[in-house]
Amino acid sequence: MSLDETFRQMQKFHAELSRFNDMLLASTRNLQAYHDKVSPLWQDEMRREYDSQWEEFDEMMKQYLSRTAPNYTQFLDAKLRDLGRYLRGR
Repeated sequence: MSLDETFRQMQKFHAELSRFNDMLLASTRNLQAYHDKVSPLWQDEMRREYDSQWEEFDEMMKQYLSRTAPNYTQFLDAKLRDLGRYLRGR
């Protein structure tokens, strides 16, 4: 694969990753809203087990969306910028 093709594929991946992150953020917000609506209505024993799983899931999503996703995007931005400069001879 040529460097030009590598650059194009990296651009496509960057765009897809950005779309994925946007969709994940929207879905997570939507799920949180529904969770908040039913939360006061559900108070049985199974709820405690659910809460521990929800909290773990919620923390992972928050960490990914606030730290990991931006780090991946910034990494790809830098690689694309450097490869673009190289390909343009600058």
